[in-house]
Amino acid sequence: MNIFLKKITVIVFSISLILLLTLIFLQFDGIYSEKRKLFESEKAKSSVIIIGTSHSYWGIISNEMPYPTINIAEINKPLHIDLSVLENQLQNLNNLKYIIIPIDYFTLFYSGQNDPFSSRYYHHWNLRDQVKYFYPLNKSYFHLTTCGINFKEVFSIKDDINKGYLPKGENFNLLSENEKINSARIRIANWHKYWFNFDYTNKIVNRLISFTRKCSKKGVKIVYITMPVSRVMRNQEWSSVKKLNKIFLLRILNQTDATYLDLNIDTTFNSDSLFADCDHLNAKGAAIATKLISQQININK
Repeated sequence: MNIFLKKITVIVFSISLILLLTLIFLQFDGIYSEKRKLFESEKAKSSVIIIGTSHSYWGIISNEMPYPTINIAEINKPLHIDLSVLENQLQNLNNLKYIIIPIDYFTLFYSGQNDPFSSRYYHHWNLRDQVKYFYPLNKSYFHLTTCGINFKEVFSIKDDINKGYLPKGENFNLLSENEKINSARIRIANWHKYWFNFDYTNKIVNRLISFTRKCSKKGVKIVYITMPVSRVMRNQEWSSVKKLNKIFLLRILNQTDATYLDLNIDTTFNSDSLFADCDHLNAKGAAIATKLISQQININK
């Protein structure tokens, strides 16, 4: 019996030691995602950087932009993550000419605090010092308890030939009208339930103004865009939120030299065949959006 207990003790101790060493190892900064690897390898050569959430991740084709471009947008990524990354690196981005910043329906209200998925980005982008502010006394401070043990993260991150763009092949037009409407209703309801934090809005608006001014001093132009969503999605969006977005966006534009492009007003995007689902472009739609964004950049040369 004593021998059995000793073996169990040794096994438990060994596992605990491995987990402790793994926890310590993962707390050091490292390349833990394809987007971070892309940014670190291409930032010095890039003239355009695209940030944001899955709307721009799946909706803007880096390799079809008029200048060398990387897309560091990611699923459920709060805007302040990207702003922190770029602010920390701004003085080293010597070839940078433009930053594409999406202002979508939820952008100015989404802090990520109620979305556990978004906390991993503090670890992937070496912003762990901000975790205590956004997630006080929370397990999210540790990479191991936030992201788990993912050997692909540590050992086998691939090069991204699409420079951060992820093509989607689905066709929203294949759904029935009721299916489209229901999917849009569910998406809007989830955004309001899990993402919206109105206390965050003034902070992020002021930060965008400050960031835009810093970039302007360095000769980097900010292009704000609203990525297109399907017609059924636009019909489900709350008019009160749309009004707030207009007010805050005007405040940003009036206090900076940034430009703005609203892709939702282009009637081309009334076609559901350009969307993968209710609020994401498919590859066909992304090609059109990228062309329009490229034209906006060329206007502001």
